[in-house]
Amino acid sequence: MIFWKKQSKKSTSEEINQKLLELPQSQDIPQNFIFLLENYSLQQTTLSLEKILSGWPIDTILDLGKNLATLEDNKLFYKFIQQFFVCKEEPETVIFSLQILANAKNAKISDCLYDKYLEIFNAQKVNAIFSIAVRKEHPDAETIALMSGTCAIPFLWLWQKTLKNRQSKIRLETTKILGLFPWQQTKIASLLVVLLEDKKSEICKAAAFSLAKLGKYSVPSLTKVLVKKDARTRTLAIWSLGKIGEDAANAIPYLVSSLSDDDPKVVRNAKWALENIGEGARESILESLATVGNVKQRIALLALISNFPPANDVVDILLKLIDEPDDDLCEAVIRTLGKMKDKASKAIKKLKKFSKSKIPMIKLAAIFALSQIEEKHQDLHPMLFQLCADESPKIRQEALQLTVNIAKKSSKTQRIVMKSLDDKDDNVKKSAVESLAELPEIDKKIMPKLRSYLLEGDRELRVAIMKTMLDLEVKDYESIGPLIHILQSSSDNESNEYALLNLQSIGERSVIPLMKVLNKDTKLRKQISNIIAEISEPAVPKLLGLLKGKNANIRKSSIKILEKIGQPAIPGLVNALKEDNFWIKKAATIALINIKENVPEHLVVLLKSDNKEWRQAGLAVLKEIHIDNLER
Repeated sequence: MIFWKKQSKKSTSEEINQKLLELPQSQDIPQNFIFLLENYSLQQTTLSLEKILSGWPIDTILDLGKNLATLEDNKLFYKFIQQFFVCKEEPETVIFSLQILANAKNAKISDCLYDKYLEIFNAQKVNAIFSIAVRKEHPDAETIALMSGTCAIPFLWLWQKTLKNRQSKIRLETTKILGLFPWQQTKIASLLVVLLEDKKSEICKAAAFSLAKLGKYSVPSLTKVLVKKDARTRTLAIWSLGKIGEDAANAIPYLVSSLSDDDPKVVRNAKWALENIGEGARESILESLATVGNVKQRIALLALISNFPPANDVVDILLKLIDEPDDDLCEAVIRTLGKMKDKASKAIKKLKKFSKSKIPMIKLAAIFALSQIEEKHQDLHPMLFQLCADESPKIRQEALQLTVNIAKKSSKTQRIVMKSLDDKDDNVKKSAVESLAELPEIDKKIMPKLRSYLLEGDRELRVAIMKTMLDLEVKDYESIGPLIHILQSSSDNESNEYALLNLQSIGERSVIPLMKVLNKDTKLRKQISNIIAEISEPAVPKLLGLLKGKNANIRKSSIKILEKIGQPAIPGLVNALKEDNFWIKKAATIALINIKENVPEHLVVLLKSDNKEWRQAGLAVLKEIHIDNLER
């Protein structure tokens, strides 16, 4: 609330002095101060603005400056700034004047501050203050740096200088800051793009981030960098373009050229960038596909087109390319047509022609495309079966996968899968194993073969077999040995995880072998305990049997697992209280005490027994779990 009303007569010097001095005790100081300045002449006061502001908190002065910056009265703002500069210490003056100026909407107001700023702070002083701030010695370092709006234009030379500073920390902070400026972005981009070649990798990455933040203004500078010899520089520039997204559409021709780069990382990033530009790049990609002559670029463009929604215009372009003499390009075109699904129905005639090709990869690609476009595939089966025996492992693998996908009901498919389990190539074997879960029936002879591969196959094949066994819900007791062997010999977490899951699936027969591993291997102790506990009630008799053993560690582990099993283990533990063996009684008592819940109802039989020792055992457990009101 404003607590003054404009008087009809002009205020005397004493009156306005009093009002100004009372301001710190009032609420809404900035608004009240502005009211005074708008309605009274400062010439009437004998107080200097320095004297007035000296008792104000700095946040209040900042709020006042922000309010003044939005006013139309340039003289009023200038008067405030003029006094403000001389009443505050460095670098606070710099910090808060820049914060105030960030709110200035009027160019003339900005101009008046530039002049005053440059009068008071020469270049060396500004550079020194900035350097201190960037070294994080001042708590408002970023405020100094974030010179929003046009206020930083006169100091562009300073940023240019700090970007060349020998101290990497100053270069790094400056690089991060410049990406946030909403002014002269094109000029700033031209400064930052040089830092993509900096010796410090963190500065290169910071430059890439800042260039991405500057958006479309960075695109001209970034495209020029794509011809640099250094692959890291090209990769970072492409990454920035990808992050910019649709606004980087003008860079598409340059990104397309990068698809044929010698460096695989550059090619991967170029594909990713083009994908990120998205639908905005669609027309340019299609145009490039029709015009570029480089096969490598065309194949990369086809991979991008596969991600676009199927459309007739894409199919028309693909049909013009399908007869190109290059086999790799022809295969890529055919596969892309397959991904167009029913939109590519006009290509069926040509695809059927290619399905009879003497070149296996083109033949396989055509069969794949036809299987995606047409619903009926019976006429494709004989050709696929033939390709499953091709001399190339890559073709055998894909042909097998496609066979299982479109001809799983055929009896010949099962024979092919079985035969592929003996393939010399591990990748073909792996595909055959993964295919088993897709077949309507599996041959019982498969399991011995899979068990042998658990011991002999490579890691990926072993994992594939164990996953398939879980999918098939196979309880193969003879695989316990190989699975235990994996736990004992493998340091691979994934292999161990699937071995444990399979042993859990097999059930109680796995308990004793698992307990032996648990006794020897501390790394897997927790996982094994949890797996046995998951077997639950069927595991209880085995664990109780282990309590009779001489190995103290196994007895201790068995009790802990029985406690984890909880409720299903209670009847077995209660029976264990009847044993003559002292250690078994003690272990069962401890387990029941720790389980607590629902134990009393199972102890009734013991408490009614004629056997004094059994009754005493039951009462001992009850006493420990604090059952006060037991019905006898």
